[in-house]
Amino acid sequence: MRKPFIKPKSKIQSFCVQKLQHRKLFWSIALVLSVFLWIGYNQYLKIQDAIHIAVVGPLSGEGARSWQLTVQAIQLYFDSINQKGGINGKIITLDTFDDQNDPIQAKAKALKIVQQNQAVAVIGHHYSSCSISGGKVYLKSGIPAVSTRSTNVKVTENNPWYFRTIFDDNLQGSFLAHYAQKVLGYQTVSIIHKVRTDGNDLAQVFKDTSQKLGIDMKYHWAFDENDPQIDQVLIGIVENLQTVKDNAGLIFLAAHTTEAIKLVKLIKDAGIHNPIMTSEDLASINFQQGFNDFPKEKVHPGYYTNGLYVATPIIFDTANEKAQHFKEIYQAKYQEEPDEATAFAYDAAMLIVEAIKNTSVKGQPKTIKEDRQKIRDYLAKLTTIDNAIEGVSGLNYFLFGSPKTATWCNTHRSC
Repeated sequence: MRKPFIKPKSKIQSFCVQKLQHRKLFWSIALVLSVFLWIGYNQYLKIQDAIHIAVVGPLSGEGARSWQLTVQAIQLYFDSINQKGGINGKIITLDTFDDQNDPIQAKAKALKIVQQNQAVAVIGHHYSSCSISGGKVYLKSGIPAVSTRSTNVKVTENNPWYFRTIFDDNLQGSFLAHYAQKVLGYQTVSIIHKVRTDGNDLAQVFKDTSQKLGIDMKYHWAFDENDPQIDQVLIGIVENLQTVKDNAGLIFLAAHTTEAIKLVKLIKDAGIHNPIMTSEDLASINFQQGFNDFPKEKVHPGYYTNGLYVATPIIFDTANEKAQHFKEIYQAKYQEEPDEATAFAYDAAMLIVEAIKNTSVKGQPKTIKEDRQKIRDYLAKLTTIDNAIEGVSGLNYFLFGSPKTATWCNTHRSC
C-alpha cells in the first residue's frame, strides 16, 4: 500500500510562518510593556496628586490598641476630605510609622520620614519621651509636628516646629492638685510615680502645686519602669503603702499604663481603700480594658477601676455638637466607641488640613521644604480665639510662652 504523499513546505512558506510568529511575539511584548507603562504612569499621577502626612506612634506593643483608635480618627477626617475631591484636586494620603512607644524607635522613624522626603507634616507621637526624641529630628529638618497625646512641657519647649492638641503637664498637674483640695476636699496626699525623665514631669508639677496650696505631702514612692525587678519594686511600694494607708490620704498615681494596671491591681487586692487619682494617660482604652482578664474583674466588672479619679481631656456626654457628630460617624464606621484621645487626633488632622488649604501647599518633592514652612507658620499664627479653628474639642489655638512653647488652648478649658 502506497503512503499518502505530503508536499513539503517551501522555503517561502517556512519564512512566512516564522515571520508571523515573530510579529506575534513583538506585539505581545509591546502589549505587556504598554500595560506596565500605563500602570506606572497612573501610579506616578497618584503620587503627584497626593499630599502625604505621616502619623507615628505605637502600632505594636504597649499602647497599640489606643493608638489604633487615634489613627482611625485621623483617617476618618482625611476620608471625609478625599470624598469631597481632596484639596485642590489632591487627595490626602496617610503614611503610618510604628515607634512601639520607644524613644529610640521614635528617632529612627522620624529619620525615616526625613529620608522619604514626602510628608508635609507629622501627627504623633504618643509617649512624651518619644515626641521629645522625634522632635529633635523634626526641629533640625524643619518638619511641623502635632502631638495628640504627649503632655510633657519639654515636647514643645524650645521647638517652634512642635505643636499639640492636648493640654500640657503644667496645666494638668496644677488642675489636679487644685481639684484634689478644692473639689474633693483632701488635705493630705501621697504620690507614686515613675522616676523623672524627659517624659515625666507631671508628678513634680502636682507636688509643687500641692505644697503651694498647703496640702500635706505625706509620702512619695518612685520606680523605674525599666528596672528588671520592676514587679518586685511595685509589690514593695504597695506593701509600704499598706503599713501607712491610714495616714497616706489621696494617692496620686503618675505612671504609664502597664505599671499603672499592676499598681492598681495590687492596691485593690491588698484591700487598700485610699482614693486614687491618675492622669489623662489612664483614661485610654488600654487602661480600661487592662483588667478584663482578671478573675475579680470578670465576676464584678469595674472591680478595679470603680472609684478612681481619672483626668480626661474630653467627656463626650457633655461635649459640643461637633463632638457628638464625631462620635456618631466614628461609631458608624468602626463599630466601636472612640476614646478620649480620638477627638484631639481628629482636630490635629483638621488643623493640618486647614493649613494646607490656606497656604497653597503642593506636596511635591521640589516644594516640600517650602510646604512644611507654610504649614508651620500657619499653625503658629493661631494664637487667639478670634482666629482659632473650631474642632471636636472646641476652639483650637496656641499660646506661645518663653522659651518658645506652643501650649494648646480652647474654649472648653482654662489656659
